[in-house]
Amino acid sequence: MAELTAFRNNALPYPVYGAPWVQVFPLQDTTGELITGATCDSEISKNGDTAVDCTNEGTEIVFDTATNKGAYYLVLTATEMTADIVVVTIHSATSTATTIVLFPRKLVTLASGTSQGGAAGYITLAASTVAFDDQFNGCLCVATIDTNVEARILQDCAQSNQQCTVTPEWNVNPDSDDTYVIYLPEGMQVPQSDVTAVSKDATAANNLELMYDGTGYAGGTTKLQTDLTQILAHTLTNTGTQMADAFEKMFDVASPVLVASTVMLTAQSIWDLASAITTDFGTLLERTYQILNNKMSITDSTGAIDLRAIGDGSSLATWGITDNDTLTIKTEGSW
Repeated sequence: MAELTAFRNNALPYPVYGAPWVQVFPLQDTTGELITGATCDSEISKNGDTAVDCTNEGTEIVFDTATNKGAYYLVLTATEMTADIVVVTIHSATSTATTIVLFPRKLVTLASGTSQGGAAGYITLAASTVAFDDQFNGCLCVATIDTNVEARILQDCAQSNQQCTVTPEWNVNPDSDDTYVIYLPEGMQVPQSDVTAVSKDATAANNLELMYDGTGYAGGTTKLQTDLTQILAHTLTNTGTQMADAFEKMFDVASPVLVASTVMLTAQSIWDLASAITTDFGTLLERTYQILNNKMSITDSTGAIDLRAIGDGSSLATWGITDNDTLTIKTEGSW
């Protein structure tokens, strides 16, 4: 006996919502013995609705020996599998009823469309469906070919011609008016993305590739340009290539402008900055700096204090402290 091609639709080890499914089951008598040669009466209830006759009837699987008989199969159509809970009962005049309960999985849809054609071993998807090679490998394709609905696993998908091979082969070859849906099986990750457009802009995707091609900037001879017109709402002006030259010099790895020797302030530069401040705070800062960076001489006998300049070249400020055994008195400093 030839292969029962309907079994090819069991592409996954579980039923799928809206995809045909073949259920194998035993028929037994009241003592539990397997029954052979039964004429089945098969009925189906979808989501608890009143049961109706199945499109197909349970059929016995042929075995060579009598002791191996008693196994049957029932082909459920895509329409019959379009339900959340499918309940099937099969009985015969010589057997007890066998009840089958199915919970078709609802898989994520990755793509759908009308095929461009195909052959026994492949289907050609709609133009631009396969964005990169192997995009849908391992995914489930449910195709409506003429009046037949068939489910197959896609094996090898090519971007160049949009052809995806299937295993096993189609029972009926797809043509240019047949439709399909591609599902992501449970346990599989979404196929790796190959960005061909950003906001439907292919040029933007190409620029993004240049930016991240491993060199850190646009590859080849093309460099991505940035037109800086404002920073924090302050308009930038540019004469000739001054701004571009400044940025290039500042971030030149071989000889950068910003090095420690140029950004660290020396004692003299701090003094110059403090001297340039004319506010009271500036004066306070200047004098604090002088105290911290110069030396003081104290005359014990008189209590005179003299703040000397760096290098002891001159007197910056003088004041005194006296003690009359009752109070300690500090005279106002003279700068």
